[in-house]
Amino acid sequence: MYNIAVVTTTLPGNLSDNDVMKFRSSPIEQGLCACSQSQRIDSSYMWKGELQHDAEWKITLKTTLSKLEQLIAYLDQAHPYDIPQIVYNKETTTQAYYSWMLETLVD
Repeated sequence: MYNIAVVTTTLPGNLSDNDVMKFRSSPIEQGLCACSQSQRIDSSYMWKGELQHDAEWKITLKTTLSKLEQLIAYLDQAHPYDIPQIVYNKETTTQAYYSWMLETLVD
């Protein structure tokens, strides 16, 4: 079994494509994750006692379990929200993909 972490967060929907690309590229450049994806989503949530409906960006990042805490710390620090949604799941992947991630995320 080859275990990785898939981390998701959201960004404000009014950010430009370029700003989102910069946000999700920075942890790749810093060696904190191997890849990332983004997509536009519609979100509903409670904030300060009121129901909100907003357009957002969903960001998905993939990293090794050994880099997970560093990636979460980076996202928490770099995030524009006061309380960012940062959730992760441990997933199983193929040996080939895991090996590529290890090559990509050299310490």
